[in-house]
Amino acid sequence: MTAVVAGLVWGAASLLEDATSIVAAPGGTVRMGAVGQPRFVLPILAQTSDTDMDLSRLVYSGLLTATPNGTLVGDLAESVQVAEDGKTYTVKLRQNIRWHDGEPFTVDDVLLTVRLIQDPAVKSPIASKFQGVTVTKEDDTTVRFSLKEPYASFLPTLQLGILPAHIWSQVPSQGIALTEYVLRPIGTGPFKFDRLKRAEFSGEIREYTLVRNTTFHRAAPFLDSLQFRFFATTDDLFRALRQGEIESVTFLPPAFVQDAERLRTVTVQRLRLPQYFAIFFNQTKQAIFGDAAVRRALTAAVDRDALIRDALHGEGVRVDAPIPPGSVGYASDLPVTGFDVERAKQNLDEAGWKDGDGDGIREKNGVALRFTLSTTDWPEYVRTAELLAEQWRVIGADVSVQPATVGTMQTDILRPRNYDALLYGEVLGVDPDPYPFWHSTQTRDPGVNLALFKDREADKLLEEARKTTNTEKRAAIYRKFQERIIGEAPAIFLYSPTYAYALPHRVQGTFMESGPLPSDRFATVETWSMRTTRLWKRAE
Repeated sequence: MTAVVAGLVWGAASLLEDATSIVAAPGGTVRMGAVGQPRFVLPILAQTSDTDMDLSRLVYSGLLTATPNGTLVGDLAESVQVAEDGKTYTVKLRQNIRWHDGEPFTVDDVLLTVRLIQDPAVKSPIASKFQGVTVTKEDDTTVRFSLKEPYASFLPTLQLGILPAHIWSQVPSQGIALTEYVLRPIGTGPFKFDRLKRAEFSGEIREYTLVRNTTFHRAAPFLDSLQFRFFATTDDLFRALRQGEIESVTFLPPAFVQDAERLRTVTVQRLRLPQYFAIFFNQTKQAIFGDAAVRRALTAAVDRDALIRDALHGEGVRVDAPIPPGSVGYASDLPVTGFDVERAKQNLDEAGWKDGDGDGIREKNGVALRFTLSTTDWPEYVRTAELLAEQWRVIGADVSVQPATVGTMQTDILRPRNYDALLYGEVLGVDPDPYPFWHSTQTRDPGVNLALFKDREADKLLEEARKTTNTEKRAAIYRKFQERIIGEAPAIFLYSPTYAYALPHRVQGTFMESGPLPSDRFATVETWSMRTTRLWKRAE
């Protein structure tokens, strides 16, 4: 009798399995850890902080979004038509979309967003992308972008999150960074702000919780919520991951990738980014960098392969120029300066930099070849800086490494351009526009020309490339631009690290393999799930 019952149970289970399929089900919370503090959960300001950009990507929606294969498709936009001359973009908006507070999404929201970006008082880091752009309302569901000149990278720019006019039109431009809405945002994205928790004495944000937007216009996420916790250092972050206080990490430094892969509780995901890390010389603050021979000698003394091996644990590829592999304009045959210590020494000798007192440090006209190298205090970047200091010591340069927290880097070093030399990373995008990073108009904050590079010929090439929609012609222009950069040596390009992050092993879904920004790994977040259920299969 027992055998008969067992057989019936097994048979029923088998029939159920054949007649149903396992699908994702709502529910679950992912506890994520990040280093640093959120400051501007606002797309028009959140361009220099990965934490701000991550949160903005989850809360806000753009007119367009990217699919896992990199194709741009409509998000808030139903369709986009581009005129033959490349100067007019007509955008038809989706209807019946609502902000997280229930207000309807309208054309006015798009108009307001562009106006704020272009307002000098706002100091948006992406203002240059909307330079010379006029946006007009065609009707209640259509908006038109008119450009003075064709801008080849304008279409990807429409992925920027749109702001609610009914809120931000009430805030004075100069006070935007101070309003509560930069940390308690209202968007149209897949998740909405729920709450934040601050430390009792310091006031620092310890936790930040987003919950499912059940009316999200694409498809409501499966996850109930995303809970972010913030840490001062990567050591603190990884300790919390090992101890189970968190189960996800927004970014895994290369030194921690292998350790994370050994944890049974997480799965390490990787995202390919069009980015590079470089040494930017501040010729305005540090006079020795005004000597081109010094810049070229320091470049020749850099062993990039050693940096990737010893600082990145092999999680990266070398980069020799300002357009990284995978981006439009990348060229592998540029006349780059290779690793050559003897050549570096010769350059300095010929330029009059000698070690006259035998202390191992070169001098010229009483000035020592000595400077400070600033970087963030993440282990792989501190280690990179230390290795560079060792490599440069061989040719007679005395370099002090100055690590800084992410917050200090933003406020005290980057924005005021307060550094001799800077080790920092820049993300360009698959269809790059180097203008914000290298044009002479972008040397001051909120511009991101970190080398404070000013060159009329380079400016002309960047301006011409922006107007050129033909990919092959634009690549040819970028080649000339890169040759100009290599010749002037305002920076030393080092490597492009792999972007790794950790998710709970229970999380299933569609994951981005590449994207123009780290935050684009959330482009498919509504497909992520932690629970499953069975549904009856449809009869054929």
